[in-house]
This record gives sequence, C-alpha cells and structure tokens, in this order.
Amino acid sequence: MERAAYGYAQQYPVIPPGVLWPSVSGQITRLNDVLAHPQPQQVHRRVAVLLGVLTGVAGHLLLDLNRHDDACRYFDVAGSAAREAESPDLAAWVLAVHSLGPFFKGDHRAAVELLVRADREGTASSPRRRAWISALLARATAALGDTQAGLKALDDAHHHTQAISDPPTGTDFFDAARLDGMAGTTHLLLRRTEHAAPLLRSALERRAATDVKGRALLALDLAECHLHDNEPDEAARVAISALDWADKTMVDPILTRAEAIRVHVIRSTGSANTRGLDARLQEATRD
Repeated sequence: MERAAYGYAQQYPVIPPGVLWPSVSGQITRLNDVLAHPQPQQVHRRVAVLLGVLTGVAGHLLLDLNRHDDACRYFDVAGSAAREAESPDLAAWVLAVHSLGPFFKGDHRAAVELLVRADREGTASSPRRRAWISALLARATAALGDTQAGLKALDDAHHHTQAISDPPTGTDFFDAARLDGMAGTTHLLLRRTEHAAPLLRSALERRAATDVKGRALLALDLAECHLHDNEPDEAARVAISALDWADKTMVDPILTRAEAIRVHVIRSTGSANTRGLDARLQEATRD
C-alpha cells in the first residue's frame, strides 16, 4: 500500500487526472477498510499517513478536473488523517497542495492563508518541504502585490534549498530546478520580467521532460513575459507549445492560463493574431 500510495503521487505529472483517479479512489477505499478494523497503534498511524497522502493526491486531481468543492472535502479528510497520524509534516503538505486550488482560481489571499498555516506546521519538516512551501508562499504573496513579502519568502526558499542533503522521496520532491520556476513566476507576478524570463527558461531546460504539466505552466508564464515585453506573436507561439506539451494530460489550471494569455494577446494586437491559439484551445477543450 505504501509503494502504491507514493507511486501515485509520483505519477501525477505524467498521467491524466481522469486516468489516475480510479486507481487512487480504489486505494482510498482499501485504506478505509483497513482503518475500520483494530490495528496496533504504530500500524494505525502508518495507514493514516497513507490515507492522508492519497486523499491529498485525490484533492489535487479533483482540482485539475475543476471539481473544487469535491477537492475541498478530500483535503478535509487528508487534514484529519494527518492529525490522526500525529504528523505535522503531512499536515503541511496537505495545506500546501490545498492552496493550489484558490491560487489558480485567483483567490490569492486564501492561498496565502493556507500556506502560512503550512509553513507553521512544517517547521520540523525537511529542507525540501520547507523550500517548496516558502516558494509557494512567495508566488501567492507576489500575486497579492506584496513585493516585500514575496521576495522575503523567496529568500527563505533559497535558504532552505541550500540545506538540502537527502535525495527526493515520496511527496518530498522539490529541487533547485523547480525553485527556478517558482522564482520566475514570482518575479513575473511582481512585473520584474527582466528577472522572470531567464529563470523560467532555465527551469524549462532543467525540468524533467516527463513533468509535462509543470513544464506547460512554466511555458505559459514565459508567454506572459513575452506579452509584457510587447511580443504578442511570440507569446501566442509559446502558449501553443505549452498546450501541445500538455496534450492528453490537460488540466484546468493549464487551460485557464492559456485562455488568459489569449485575452492579453487580443488586447495587444486584436483577434487576428490568436487564430492558431484559438484553434489549439478549441482542440484541447474538445479533448
């Protein structure tokens, strides 16, 4: 069960949410069956941790499927499992994943509130986990327009990343390449495109080719950099490439970002320059 649970978490970047969902939900049912029977305390806690991980993954999948209310219910279960397992580290991870929903829906204040709680729960977590949470907090506070808080959280993320000594494992995956991407997005949100674009390009070069969802979101941020630099044609081209990468693993945050790029291109040069992007968006939506 442990191998399966952490395997699903690692498969998230490369498997469409609708394909991964049946396996994750089936495993959650199995874990609930185990918890319904008496177990030694140590075993009970291990199973509770797995339930927290899987319901957190389930919440993430439901966010990608634009089922936010259902996702919140799974995150509530994941939080309860973390408390039952007496695992602040798991609680921090659940809160951080939960924050992705309000962030991509534009409720950045709610995302910051979740991440502040995650940061508090994760004080004893690994440097990887702390770096990830700080980077997410930097991005969310930057989206609120708080330059000082955004750059402070980004400094914290760099500090924690420098302390990483153990290899990634399970849901503890953050690394320097991912930090480049988060830093690029943070600078973009603060309208510092001269800092954002090089970081986003570096992140794309270093990000694993299999992480198609993450790469697509980075490319869409790079497309927005081109918009700020008055290069709408290049922005549309990069956005189309991002949709091509995502292809069969398309998720709601990618479509939302691509549609926002389209709106910005129209405002800059008119609808004639979005024909290719329009066609690709229609194809992605139809799929």
